[in-house]
Amino acid sequence: MSSSDSPVAKKGTIHRQWIIGFIATITVLTYGLQSGWMSPFIIVLQSENSPSGYSLSNYEISWIASGISVLAIISAVIFSYIADAIGRRYTLIMIAIPQIFGFALKLVSAHPICLFVSQAFCGIAGGGVYCVAPIYIKEISQDSLRGVLGSSGILLQSLGITIMYAMGAYIDYYTVLWIVVWLPILNVVALFKVPESPAFLVKKGQFEEATKVMAWLRGVDIDDKEVERDISLTKTELAMYENLPSVSFKSIFTEKSSRRGLGLSFLMIIMLDLGGNYAILAYASVIIRNAGVTIAPDLQTILFPALMTIGSLASALTVEKFGRKPLIILSVIFTGIPLLILGSAILIQQRGGIMPPWLPVLCIGICLFASGQHMPLPFIVMSEMFSIELRSKVLGLLVTFGWLLCAIQTVIFAAVTEYFGMHTLFFFFAFINFIGVIIFWIKMPETKGKTNAQIDKELEEI
Repeated sequence: MSSSDSPVAKKGTIHRQWIIGFIATITVLTYGLQSGWMSPFIIVLQSENSPSGYSLSNYEISWIASGISVLAIISAVIFSYIADAIGRRYTLIMIAIPQIFGFALKLVSAHPICLFVSQAFCGIAGGGVYCVAPIYIKEISQDSLRGVLGSSGILLQSLGITIMYAMGAYIDYYTVLWIVVWLPILNVVALFKVPESPAFLVKKGQFEEATKVMAWLRGVDIDDKEVERDISLTKTELAMYENLPSVSFKSIFTEKSSRRGLGLSFLMIIMLDLGGNYAILAYASVIIRNAGVTIAPDLQTILFPALMTIGSLASALTVEKFGRKPLIILSVIFTGIPLLILGSAILIQQRGGIMPPWLPVLCIGICLFASGQHMPLPFIVMSEMFSIELRSKVLGLLVTFGWLLCAIQTVIFAAVTEYFGMHTLFFFFAFINFIGVIIFWIKMPETKGKTNAQIDKELEEI
């Protein structure tokens, strides 16, 4: 690839970064479709006309549903090493291939074992997609686009869930699968056409190719001053690690800035997975019904993920204007407050009190919107906070941790609710959010438009 492939405007253009970024994040859209597949088709699989040939039990459904989280815990770290070994582009292709099997096997057979294996393939890809796609997006984007392109990935995930819920409500089982199976197939074909990230090419010593790719992405000449500057910054960043031992998880803890960045990243993952959106999605229907509000099941099924999609869209549209830190703090506040109100309302109702029917609906809507707005932000910040030598390994560790939290919630969620009450759960999640607000306010640096050296300096001074 070179700047002579197509006419290049001297002043630069951003459309190639958008196109390449979209192709890379189709893996996230596909994951959204796959993670949303189970919910609308549980009723179908447990019906008398089940495609499995018999009505599946709750145990079989639970077993099938667990396939994604179990394999995702294992695959995230593996993909982080693969991304450093063979490149981001080829790793994305390796992620998209099991996504094909995730849909294709469901078309072959609806036997519980086959469905579990298909979900396992979805989990293999799910572990890698959050690790590799944000890194690739960060490394192909100029500073002014990092936030909006990074947000678009999670926006597509939320959109994928919404689309699957909508199709599941109105289209039959096999037609849905025939529609969506083509997406990862076309994605694999398209990924063979995208370039490797300039940062990875610099890491491999391919400086001339890295310069050509970066210039092509930005629509400028290869001797453009900003391209030369960014390639030089990447070289400097890599030179810092030349005389150090090979980077491992242990070596991450040797640098003050990396330690503090890792601590903040763990907190962001905790806020993402223990912030309460899981509880809201699990119990929204029950809460609304107990409040005496009637919403058609099909509308309700589509409405909840749609609110999160709108929140993710709002994040994509505002992240470059307002920065990462303010949006994270606001989204956490507007997740925590509705959870606190919901917990209080449920407790009052349990003790014989009455709550306005509109109150839980409003709280659920605000919480889901804020959760959707929050979802892309941790991945943007984490991809910006660490150097190229640390980036993939750290994200692999953090994504594994996030999937582990999801798996634990799946196991203990019902038991905790039964023994301690739903209100206790919402109070706990609200408390987590408020603690997060305080720590983010005091300790988190703004990463918008900053180099790794600038971010490291701020982390060391905190």
